[in-house]
Amino acid sequence: MDFELYALTEMVRRCATATAPISFDRGTEQDFESECNRILLSLHSNIAGTEPGTARAYLYQHQIGIINIFKRTEDQLLEPGTDNGNANLLKVYQKLLLELLNEIRSSFPNYFDNHSEVPKYLINDFNIKHGHKLTFLLDSTKKKGLPEDLTELLKEIFWVKYPNLIETTFSKMEYLTNTLAVLLDIIETDTELEPLGLITDLISLEFNHPVFYSFCCGFILGQIELVENISDQFHTLQFLLKKIEQLQPISVSVYEPKLPGVKEALIRFIKSEISYIRSLDFLSEELSSGGLMEKNYRVSFTVRQLAIFIHLQVETGIILVDKPRLIHQYASRHYSTPETTKISEKSFKNSYYGNSADDLEKVISKITHMLVMAQEKL
Repeated sequence: MDFELYALTEMVRRCATATAPISFDRGTEQDFESECNRILLSLHSNIAGTEPGTARAYLYQHQIGIINIFKRTEDQLLEPGTDNGNANLLKVYQKLLLELLNEIRSSFPNYFDNHSEVPKYLINDFNIKHGHKLTFLLDSTKKKGLPEDLTELLKEIFWVKYPNLIETTFSKMEYLTNTLAVLLDIIETDTELEPLGLITDLISLEFNHPVFYSFCCGFILGQIELVENISDQFHTLQFLLKKIEQLQPISVSVYEPKLPGVKEALIRFIKSEISYIRSLDFLSEELSSGGLMEKNYRVSFTVRQLAIFIHLQVETGIILVDKPRLIHQYASRHYSTPETTKISEKSFKNSYYGNSADDLEKVISKITHMLVMAQEKL
């Protein structure tokens, strides 16, 4: 079908390879516009009465051909040192090509391939059209006191980049447009919006963007760290699990059809965290009931000194652990000090990452004593 797009291709090629500015007037623009109209009429004529599979393949070849012409204009405008004075004409061509693509998509919704990648021009057009809406959304989240990382997430998602880690398709652009409109309505009507509320709204909107999924996992782990013992962590996870399981979809489409649904993925993530906490609790009870480990070791260190001592063992490779949080949980459950019989996980965590000179000296004194005793055994 390339021959049917030959005239458009040649107009762009001449504009891109000309060694001097082309005379640019209304007639030049009309020639390109007339050719776009001819292609649209040709599509209507040739697709009418055609078997759906054949019609879809025929339209797809035209769609990809027009997108390739688009990319030729983009390459010419982006490539340094290639400005031949025809940039404005190329931008006019881009505008007319966009109108042609939109007309084709509107005229043949059942045949247009919405999962093909959009040209950069369409991404820029989206950012320009919706930039003020995004600014309003971000300003509103700040005024409502929502966390900065949530505001940054919305900015990263709705300010579309090119190239992107995930291919930006026509369906994604439509999804982002619709979702942005819904979020603006939520922001304006919900006077007491909280982070969890906005997160669950996005889950209901089937927003399975990888960045959003990662953010949700971080949010869930953050909620766990706000409570001090495994029992409270278990109840927090159960609450979040119930909250997400009860969500109903409010969108007929998803952001990325090739990826798992965000609701299902988060349910699996929470259940895995619940299983992990259960295994920790079960192992602790088994060891304690079997007499292999005391439920609580009493040490002469203060909480701060104990945290320093354990941190040193982790840093030197004596204790091997993937997540510092496991150490904090274990210490809070199985140690007591002269100060307290129940160590707060939060206070242990704070002491783990910060220490005073006095506490460090007392730990060094104990370690030195241990070294002397070891030396005597040689």
